[in-house]
Amino acid sequence: MNPLTYEQIAAAVLAEIRAIYPTGRKPDPDITTAWARVLERGHMMLPAAVWRDAVITWSVSHSDPPTPHDLITAARQVVAQWEADPARRRDLTTSDAPGSETQLDG
Repeated sequence: MNPLTYEQIAAAVLAEIRAIYPTGRKPDPDITTAWARVLERGHMMLPAAVWRDAVITWSVSHSDPPTPHDLITAARQVVAQWEADPARRRDLTTSDAPGSETQLDG
């Protein structure tokens, strides 16, 4: 299996955002690339499931789609929640983050 890239994670995150906020701007390759650069610059090598949970965490209390900064903040909240749960904490170490060997759609 090939490691995930930030581009793949950004595409999955943007698809999740689009599913929750269907009237928002439709992602295009430029938006995906820009989000990938921000996620990479944030140095947060997290499993794709953390990013998906971050979108959900954000959407529970906000009516507008998240910005990359909003999503990084929500991802930190998700990581804190997962670290408090032994089963989820294990998921943080068996990761499909960039550089790992598992697939995005797990």
